Amino acid sequence: MLCRGDLTISPVVQSQLKCRYVHRNVPYLRLMPLKEEEAHLQPRILLYRDAMYDSEIDLIKKMAQPRLRRATVQNYKTGELEIAHYRISKSAWLREPEHPVVERISKRVEYMTGLTTSTAEELQVVNYGIGGHYEPHYDFARVRN
Repeated sequence: MLCRGDLTISPVVQSQLKCRYVHRNVPYLRLMPLKEEEAHLQPRILLYRDAMYDSEIDLIKKMAQPRLRRATVQNYKTGELEIAHYRISKSAWLREPEHPVVERISKRVEYMTGLTTSTAEELQVVNYGIGGHYEPHYDFARVRN
């Protein structure tokens, strides 16, 4: 996109977008800054280039492979998890304590977003298969009273 010069936006819009290395005053990021690219200003959309190493991706895939199961959704009436037949993906979940790489990726997400992952879901790995797709949906759970 912007940083690679393959844009299809007007020069006026392009002149307002930036590519930069960011460290957010985090000592670790001073040594290995994030590659941040503005893709859009309103709403603000940022891309982070090279956010994961190939070796990390390979390890995550290797860890997730034996755990992949049909994706489930929460039934809004009963609150129970059930297989959604309209979703063809298989999912696996990885927890930070399972491997230092999962913990490092989680920390990197915190650096990128400025948010804590302490209340976030586990790392989700999804395989959509050949021809798979992802439908827009609400992603929240209801608390039972």
